[in-house]
Amino acid sequence: MAALLTVMTYFGNPLLPVIFGVAGIVSWATWHYLSKRVAHLLVPRRARRAILVLQRAPKEVQPSVFRLSFYSTLFTFSIISLGAEVFDYPIESFEGLAMATVYLIILLPLAFFVPAKLVIENSGIVMVTDGDVEEVPAYPYIDEFLGFGAMLGFTLTLSRFLASYASNLAIGFVYALIFFVFQLYPALIASLLYVRLSYHKAAGELRDRLKPLIARVSVFITCYRCGTRLAGREVVCPHCGAPLRGLPPPPIG
Repeated sequence: MAALLTVMTYFGNPLLPVIFGVAGIVSWATWHYLSKRVAHLLVPRRARRAILVLQRAPKEVQPSVFRLSFYSTLFTFSIISLGAEVFDYPIESFEGLAMATVYLIILLPLAFFVPAKLVIENSGIVMVTDGDVEEVPAYPYIDEFLGFGAMLGFTLTLSRFLASYASNLAIGFVYALIFFVFQLYPALIASLLYVRLSYHKAAGELRDRLKPLIARVSVFITCYRCGTRLAGREVVCPHCGAPLRGLPPPPIG
């Protein structure tokens, strides 16, 4: 319980909300400046080479504040946990939490790629390639990095607690969760400011960079053999008699 008491004592510091508030505002300002300049760089090359169509008005879509803060916290949580393991500073102590706060103030602004990713995913732009229509994605390795980093960070935090105190898995789990929530607060401030004040400007910058068509994409169903347009309720093609239900179509040619 000593580590949990340390955490509660640390959270009781009246300066902590002020520090976290400043960290959130600084992070938002950094995200505001950088995300609109890098968002187009996170669009995969195959999407930039495709036909891009803007299907939804800019004001119809807006990212979730919690989702943005959660993803950015995954980034800081994984880096701080890994740093504690590499540089061997005790995050379960008062001094370790103070060090983690310093790292959080530095790292959270560097998570500007997270709002840039959500700008892409909520842009309302789709890409049309070889008859396929899908929303323009960001590079997939971002999700993989955040997911793997969060799992690694949680494991390192839990193992460090269990190595320093009694091998109580339940308390260790609670401590790791508190350590995560500890980093979520400034991310929530930055995310709220970004969604309210910066998102639409960044989305407009992305559209200016990608220059999508302003149009509607219509999907038509056609026979795989003769290309006759179908209503979607047929069992066989009314033109060539090809079966449309059951087994996959045989290769053509």
